Amino acid sequence: ARLLIWIAALLTGYPQFLIVQHLDDMCCVGPKDGKHIWAFYKKYLWVCEQVGVSLAGVGNPDKAFPPSTRGQLLGIYFDTVQWCWWLSEEKIGRYTNDIVDLCKKGEASQREVWSVVGKILYVSPLVPESKFHLSALLRINRMSEDPNCLVKLTDLAKGQLTWWNAMIQLCATGSPIPSGYDVCPLWAQIGDSDAAGGSLHMPG
Repeated sequence: ARLLIWIAALLTGYPQFLIVQHLDDMCCVGPKDGKHIWAFYKKYLWVCEQVGVSLAGVGNPDKAFPPSTRGQLLGIYFDTVQWCWWLSEEKIGRYTNDIVDLCKKGEASQREVWSVVGKILYVSPLVPESKFHLSALLRINRMSEDPNCLVKLTDLAKGQLTWWNAMIQLCATGSPIPSGYDVCPLWAQIGDSDAAGGSLHMPG
């Protein structure tokens, strides 16, 4: 897949730093006018056809879609106009059920811990301030290399699981895509200053 992407980028002059590959999934981003990204997209389809690589049809947008401001990538939905992301209700239901089930236990197999913590780590880059609620989970996630080993769930780990249970449920509402700066946590209330000046419309 990487070679096919490189060929399509070379033939169209598309910047490779705007293309991301994860396993057999490929995503690229481009300017608002979309001319260059459409050229790369069509060339990529052509290259794959020439070498006999079968791609998912665009009839199922959950599997593949042409250049768009809205779509699903690796199970996460994005909207680059509203600049937000969200998870499907079905995925949120599975995530929260797994988190609650684990939280109720005094100990669990390392395999079960890997599964739940893996789901949390998957969405954590998109949740502001999430790095402050992972320490105990990362600790129990590496207790053993044996998937059948029983891992004790500490009070701190359960507390962080409870925090994530609430945050995951908020992921259905459309949360801002982190920009790196001035991004309020999901639980924060945003208010404006009642005084004129530079602070107006800044997160507070």
